[in-house]
Amino acid sequence: YRSLAKATRRLRSGVLLAGMSFCYTSRMNETRPLPAAALPPRVLLADDSAVCRVPAEVVLRDAGYRVDRVRDGRTAFDAAAMVRYGVILLELALPRACGCEAARRIRGWEEAHGLPRVPIVAVTRDRARADRERALAAGMDAFVTKPFRPGELLAAIGVVLDAE
Repeated sequence: YRSLAKATRRLRSGVLLAGMSFCYTSRMNETRPLPAAALPPRVLLADDSAVCRVPAEVVLRDAGYRVDRVRDGRTAFDAAAMVRYGVILLELALPRACGCEAARRIRGWEEAHGLPRVPIVAVTRDRARADRERALAAGMDAFVTKPFRPGELLAAIGVVLDAE
């Protein structure tokens, strides 16, 4: 337990622990799965920069979200086609397919399969109005600029989840 707590503190302080794995035992009286409605939304975080991805992941997990992460646009589309996420966060400048291309592919796939739209939040360093318009035209629902405060990211997610 101590090594897990120590690792969590180090991760929250910004220290990346690569290649380490942890195992711990929880003392619980019952092991019943929660109903699907009681589970927090699952979030897909697509960002190629660990400097940005790791803090965002910590913020999301601390807020109770389950987070899957990918590093490029094609993998983001593949993940979105396999799992129904509650929210997708797409960096606009992703390798192998930019965030806008990934969003267009996700929207096309949803339409082709008769699925409801998953909220997509654009994440970028650029504050240019043209980037915001390009993201919205690609089918994204909200826009957050980096660096962001934890409250800004969570507020953007809350807005798109409330809009459903």
